Amino acid sequence: MEDRSIAVVIPYFGKLPSWFNLFLLSASKTQKIDFILFTDDITYFDYPANFKVHILSFQEFQQIFYDKLGNIYLGYPYKICEYKPCYGYVLGKYLSEYKFWGHCDIDLIFGDIDRYLDKIPLDDYDRVFTYGHLSIYRNNEKVNSAFKLELGAEFPKIMRFSAVSQMTYICNFDEVGINVIMKEFGFKIFDKSFFGNVNENFKKYRINSGVYDYPTILIYDGNKIFELKKKELEVEHNELIYIHFQNRKKINIDTSISNDFILSDEGFVRYDSNCLEEYFDTLGQKESDEDQKEYYKNLLFNRRKKTVSQLIREMKYSKIAFVSQLLILIHASRWLAKNNIR
Repeated sequence: MEDRSIAVVIPYFGKLPSWFNLFLLSASKTQKIDFILFTDDITYFDYPANFKVHILSFQEFQQIFYDKLGNIYLGYPYKICEYKPCYGYVLGKYLSEYKFWGHCDIDLIFGDIDRYLDKIPLDDYDRVFTYGHLSIYRNNEKVNSAFKLELGAEFPKIMRFSAVSQMTYICNFDEVGINVIMKEFGFKIFDKSFFGNVNENFKKYRINSGVYDYPTILIYDGNKIFELKKKELEVEHNELIYIHFQNRKKINIDTSISNDFILSDEGFVRYDSNCLEEYFDTLGQKESDEDQKEYYKNLLFNRRKKTVSQLIREMKYSKIAFVSQLLILIHASRWLAKNNIR
């Protein structure tokens, strides 16, 4: 694979988050990816050489999509997530020099992404990775237009872009609908996962199931990401392509960080390999039952609040069609559960 043959698109409107400099630090290490950022945040950042930054308003970004896709709903920035599979089609003029394009979120820290990409024969696949927080597509007309393909009546309507693009509700088209479409129409997909997804159901930062078994910390060391587990007298190192700390918005940052750091519920903390035992004792232990109970109570409250807000927005937008839209969502939820699709 040629260097810089991948362009990863990041639209972000509003103030960039407190951890953005650390995201930039981790993203700067790849020799294979250019990042294309669309934002209205004019704050000065020391952007790495592999970042191309376009300053524009959300309204200007909206218009790019309206011009290419016509009558769609894109009324607020988070809805952009629904249109990630369209980037190759809509943003083609920014991607023409690249063999592959992709999208990623910024609530993550990259590890040695190039080493993982070297393991994958990209030329054999139309899509590599199947999650919204990082996915890579082949840059050709067939793949770039895949989102337009219509599934049969046996699939829920939210698997169809024509339905999703008319709803205000977030239908996770970038992680569900497009995956089903590409599978059904015979696209070649690499769906193995090498990342660590911080389990949001627990106060402490633990990946995957999130269930506590051993003292655990998550570290960025050089240009690598590790989950470290202290198992009796040994420390197990589990290297990852990146860590996605989903839905953790308010994160404290240790201002003394220059390179290596720990990702924890107490914030991003400077990492010193000589202090490993201390980190396991202070950051890697299980949360107390009381802390976990309070954390989970707030989590459920915020989830319900978010769902209600989305439903109210959809009701105001679709008006008389709201009942049918709600039935579409209920049917989709049952279909996904029946087919064991998250």
